[in-house]
Amino acid sequence: MQQRVNEVHLKIDGEELIITDVDVIETEDGLYIEDVLLLGKTEEGEDISTPQLTFYPSKHLHKMVWKEKSLVDKVKEMVISELVADKFESLLDMYDEDEEEEDQSPPHRDDPTKNPYNKG
Repeated sequence: MQQRVNEVHLKIDGEELIITDVDVIETEDGLYIEDVLLLGKTEEGEDISTPQLTFYPSKHLHKMVWKEKSLVDKVKEMVISELVADKFESLLDMYDEDEEEEDQSPPHRDDPTKNPYNKG
């Protein structure tokens, strides 16, 4: 999921790199950081820039910091909804396992589909 982060702290080759106010996409493998690369200036002194997307493997990520109230609330909401979804999924898995165990049990003696006098 893409989100805005106020500070991303990375540790690369023993040195800490701090990137501020960027959009990130976090995956299991790492972090994609979208920012702007300044190429230079025009004759009028305006910046010449281009968008840039950089991937950093998870091993380089030290921490991410959110400082704006709206971002903090958004991240908290996202984390809580993921926790609820994970809990709900685990409960469904437990329910599915219970159903499988019931299906494998021998038929009950009062099963109307089973004829107790049929020996074949």
